[in-house]
Amino acid sequence: MVTFFTLSSTDVGWLRARYRPDNQIGVAVQLCALPWLGWVPDDLAGCPAGGLARLAFALNLDPAAAARQLAEYGGWRGPLVVTTAATC
Repeated sequence: MVTFFTLSSTDVGWLRARYRPDNQIGVAVQLCALPWLGWVPDDLAGCPAGGLARLAFALNLDPAAAARQLAEYGGWRGPLVVTTAATC
């Protein structure tokens, strides 16, 4: 898990340049989950605690705040996913 949930300095710079602090942890989980799982899970809040702690540390976030942000980040799964899935 350490291999997949370690952000390089380039990754951190890219995240900070493109995403607001409250979105960085969600994007970081997606960035790490893709090579680990081969796909990005719908439930980002299910990220392993150890992986989330590593990402929070790399982004200078409190791990508890990062977990809360991920739970809130899942709000995007609402009607958009249902609508998109229905039209594909």
